[in-house]
Amino acid sequence: EKATFEEILSMVKDLKDIIINNLDEYIILINGLNIKLLKGLETEISGDVTIDIFPPAAGG
Repeated sequence: EKATFEEILSMVKDLKDIIINNLDEYIILINGLNIKLLKGLETEISGDVTIDIFPPAAGG
């Protein structure tokens, strides 16, 4: 069964609210591919996948 990234994110409401409100600040990878290069929140996910969510960071 397929689900979109947004549907999966909805399972963790607090996380969804934080990420959706600041989506451009996060790097989100599905099996190593940035969702911005795929279909964004509508990226379909099924089977055994790895989702990496990297919060905003600054450094120098």
